[in-house]
This record gives sequence, structure tokens and C-alpha cells, in this order.
Amino acid sequence: MPWKGGSSPDTPILGKLNTLSNGVEISWTDNDPDTAYYAIYRFNTGEKMDITSDNSAYKLIATVRKNSQGVQKFVDYGVLNADSVYYVVTALDRLHNESEGLAISTNQSKYFPDVGMKYSWAVDAIDMLYNEGVVKGDENGMFNPGVNTKRADFTIMIIKALNLEADFEENFADVKKDAYYYEAVGVAKALGIVKGDGRNFNPNANITREDMMVIVVNALNAAAAKIDKADEQFLENYSDANSISSYAKEAVAILTKAGVVNGFDGKIHPKSLATRLKLRW
Repeated sequence: MPWKGGSSPDTPILGKLNTLSNGVEISWTDNDPDTAYYAIYRFNTGEKMDITSDNSAYKLIATVRKNSQGVQKFVDYGVLNADSVYYVVTALDRLHNESEGLAISTNQSKYFPDVGMKYSWAVDAIDMLYNEGVVKGDENGMFNPGVNTKRADFTIMIIKALNLEADFEENFADVKKDAYYYEAVGVAKALGIVKGDGRNFNPNANITREDMMVIVVNALNAAAAKIDKADEQFLENYSDANSISSYAKEAVAILTKAGVVNGFDGKIHPKSLATRLKLRW
């Protein structure tokens, strides 16, 4: 009945997976009042996720009515080895408009419920940084992997990660003494890790990928880490190399040579804003 209109509910969030003695329990959260029920798909590990083609019906193992408790649960009694499968949960309204899928598997963060299978390539690094006290969640315990990173916040993380210290008597004009980042930015300024525009640091601005790379290299030098120099030949594989600012080219080349960064789809995207997920460096 397409004339009735409607739109897909929000995608479920905060997926978790627990292994039981007689199966696998998955849970998720959904606060969309338009959701009427859920579709649950099961795929073998390594299998491509497909919930839109006709063949996806073979992967649909259950539909579950929404309860009023916020957290939704389903137990799959057909699986004993949770590592061999992953699940995709979608939300549907009463007209059967279906949301995008939430993938749930054993490969997710031990500490942040919003870092799951979608970010599996970064899970180990994020958990390691948490254990080292470099990153932490928000007031709700979430990591917020897709949120842009502020210049001051990244500075705090790099100072913590390398245990850098320095005495300083002055700071940037726009870094107030009562700011939570005052100490870290002051140390970074004293060590030459951050320079700002000379007078101001613009601490609450979102950081670009190239500025992040410059700070990383400056911090490694301040920590006396052994890093090889690199010339601009290491930028040749990036089709957007010409868009890298002149002050950032050396840093990008160094990190490219070291294998720390390799771009995406043949590009380095230097002016793109960095998200918290990129902190896995």
C-alpha cells in the first residue's frame, strides 16, 4: 500500500552478543516510537551482508515484536559457536518499512557498546587506548566513533599517549586557565608540537586529517622516537596530493612511509575532518 506513505524507523543501536550454554543471545536498543517489530538475519563469519536482495530471505531467521522495555533480546538456539556467525537486526514499522541493519558479532569493543562490527578494524586499537588511559567515553559510556575530533581533544590524547611533560609559563591567548585542556595544550606548545596561528590555537575547532598528522610527527619527535625522514615521492600514490598544505607534506610523507597512513581509495583527504575513530593511530 505505497499510498499510505511512511518512512523507515531508525536503525537499532548498541548491539551486544552473549554466548549461552544452549545458544547465542543478541540484544539491541531502539527508542523509535514508530518501530513495530524487528527482522533478524544470520550470516556466516566472512559472508557478505545482504538484506536487500531476494536471496536475503534465506538469511532471515526470525521476526520479533518490539517490547516496551527499550532493550530488545533474541536467543538463537541454532548456533553454539558465536564466533562462526554474525547477526543483522533491522527495525520495521507497521507498514513494513525496513531500516538499515545493525550488525552484531563477537568482534566489538569490550568497553564501548557503540563500537561494534561496523568498526571491527578499529576495535583492538580503541580498547588498547582505553586501557592506557588515552581515550574515554562520554557521560553515557559511549565512544561516539563518528563524531569529529576537536583540536584540543586530540592534543590531550597525544600528550597522554606519549607521556609527554614540560614546564611552561605561557599558553595560547584563546586557551583559558580553567579549560580542561589547558595543561595538555600548554605542554604541547612548549614542546613545539602545536603552533596554532602564533597567538591563538582555536582549541574547539574540529581537526583536519593533515593537522592531525603534523601533530603526530611533532609529538614523536618531541618524544625522541625513531622515525625515518621521507620526501614527497611517498605522496605520489595519492591522487589528491596537490591539496595537501605545504606545511603538512613532510608529515604526511613520513607517516605514509612508516605505513601509519595509507589513504583511502587512492586519496589522503587532507582537508577532511578527522573523527574519533581515526584516533586509533
